[in-house]
Amino acid sequence: MLVHIANDEKFIDGAIQNFEAEIPRGNRLLITGPRRKLKHVRWPQAEFADQTTIQRILAQPEVKGIVLHSMTWLARLALKFAPDKVPISWIGWGFDYYTKLLGMPTGNQLLLPKTVEANRQSINKWSPAILLKRLELVWYHWNGRLVNLNQSLVNRVQFFSPVLQAEYDTISTNSPWFTPQYVAWNYGLQLERSQSENGIPPGENVLIGNSATSTNNHLEIIDLLAQSETGRKRKIYCPLSYGSDRYRNLVAQYGQSQLGDAFVPLIEFMPFAEYQKILNSCGYIFMNHLRQQALGNIALALVNGAKLFIQERNPLSRWLGDIGAHFGLVPATGYAGLDTEMFRPLTEAQRTKNAQVMIDHYSSAQQASRTRELCHRLLHQ
Repeated sequence: MLVHIANDEKFIDGAIQNFEAEIPRGNRLLITGPRRKLKHVRWPQAEFADQTTIQRILAQPEVKGIVLHSMTWLARLALKFAPDKVPISWIGWGFDYYTKLLGMPTGNQLLLPKTVEANRQSINKWSPAILLKRLELVWYHWNGRLVNLNQSLVNRVQFFSPVLQAEYDTISTNSPWFTPQYVAWNYGLQLERSQSENGIPPGENVLIGNSATSTNNHLEIIDLLAQSETGRKRKIYCPLSYGSDRYRNLVAQYGQSQLGDAFVPLIEFMPFAEYQKILNSCGYIFMNHLRQQALGNIALALVNGAKLFIQERNPLSRWLGDIGAHFGLVPATGYAGLDTEMFRPLTEAQRTKNAQVMIDHYSSAQQASRTRELCHRLLHQ
């Protein structure tokens, strides 16, 4: 049996289905924290776990491997309490290894100037949400849940799956003490060739960002599009259903103040098929992150034939270039080609190439093969 440890996140159900396809009835999903109504996970056998539960479950002889879906506080406890003979896989999400293992910037260093200032002005240090977070940290400390992720604990992991292999290579180069082996595995990217074979280019609408988190740097993109006569004539969709309520409200208000009715904030969660229709209507995608983020949205957009703009500092820009994808860099404010170069669609050849490289990396067959390989390594370590 494989034990999976995860937060209540939107990709977990799909991940468990992948593993169940390889090991039917051989996966146990533990959700971090007390019993509650879950927002994202719908897996009917999901259980809730705390420190006592995790120690009891991991001591059971039928546990043959552990899969950590990001490095949560419960995952750190699993590293501490798991028997030495049980192999562990860490599927990284980015936020959980960016600073600790990659030494990448964090906090305001991942934000552009206008977003930094807007964040500063909007944060109420005495808001109930922030006070609750501080109390949670105190509670975790007194209950022994704040386990320091030191080198010894990291090396308790046998297999590490970051979002990009290049990130693993950087970690291995910069940290000679790092011993986990690389195993390719990603969430939710099960693309089919049929998605790119209808020959129909995407619509002319625009999509910006992927969530209500400040690392999207929405405000700068909103300012850029507000300068474009072409951009203001199109619907500008902005997914905000996932993330911070405070930041969601900030972006929604600013977008509507600068772009009027053209700005369409997507506040509520929607079925994937409905979201796919919106994505299909968008021929221009702006992801203004300075770090690797939103790979799922980016892959879908490229398969659909959309023109992608990302920041040059984003590690995804180098990776996309290496695999031969066609994309653009986010223009600077005041860019003279806003209504000519920026909104010039990709050629048919460019759309075909983008779809091909994404499907080569993230097809359903690839996902099944990668899951099979990870299961094999965990069960035959």
